[in-house]
Amino acid sequence: MVIGGPGGGGVDLERDTDRTEIPPEAQMEHTEIDGTVTHSFLEALFGLLWEDLQTVKQELSQELRAVQRDLVEIGDHVFTLDDNTSGRDEQLKNLQQEVIHLKEQQIDMQAHTEALENRLQRNNICIRSAPTAAEVEDINSYVKVLFVQIMGPST
Repeated sequence: MVIGGPGGGGVDLERDTDRTEIPPEAQMEHTEIDGTVTHSFLEALFGLLWEDLQTVKQELSQELRAVQRDLVEIGDHVFTLDDNTSGRDEQLKNLQQEVIHLKEQQIDMQAHTEALENRLQRNNICIRSAPTAAEVEDINSYVKVLFVQIMGPST
């Protein structure tokens, strides 16, 4: 069985070679005829187990401190992200309002432009089949001749 965390440093309790093993002969020396063990053998066994438990306790404490540091770091990152997100929400809301305002302005400008174009076209006269290039010194006489040509002579 391996005890450890995501940061490594686990202890393999089945393969730990640092532990002091009680040789089988010693076990036999401390075993009574009826199959019970002596008090000194149990004390030695308890001492070894206690040492192993203390080692595991220390390693678990170290791993727990590492996890606590990681949690604090993650908390700091979450706090920073939350601050950035809250600022972005306000910016996004302002930009959305500005887009709506700009669309309204665009619609108003289009309506105003159409009104100006219509007003300008009311006073214009469109003459079809008039020569586009004519060299004229007196515009009044040219217009009189042009109207006669288009409408015919007046009777």
